[in-house]
Amino acid sequence: MRIRNKLILPIAAMLFVAFAAFVGYLILDQSRKQATSLAAKAQTMSKLVAMTNVTTVWNFDTKAMEENLSSFIEDADIASIRILDGQGSAIVQKGKEGAVSVSILKSVDIMKDGQKIGAAEIAFSDAV
Repeated sequence: MRIRNKLILPIAAMLFVAFAAFVGYLILDQSRKQATSLAAKAQTMSKLVAMTNVTTVWNFDTKAMEENLSSFIEDADIASIRILDGQGSAIVQKGKEGAVSVSILKSVDIMKDGQKIGAAEIAFSDAV
């Protein structure tokens, strides 16, 4: 073997391994950032669902609840939403068509004047 071949193969192999390690690092870093971002969005959206449905749960206005949930279910990260009464029975439920994998399930109490009048359960998915 010539000297040129003795140097090119190890250097090419080291470059390939370094490039593969860098790509692996980027993939792991992006998935970690995506998971953190989805958790923050889940927290915010759960509070928002609970706050927008206080009056509708208090008045037991199922039509308005369905309209509220229809607007939230349009979000790509939300798989399903359930509104429960004070005893835990489902009042209204909306979900995406077909089977969707759930990554985060959040449950938030719906409060009026310091009293729990219901709850909202929101399922979030990171599936594209």
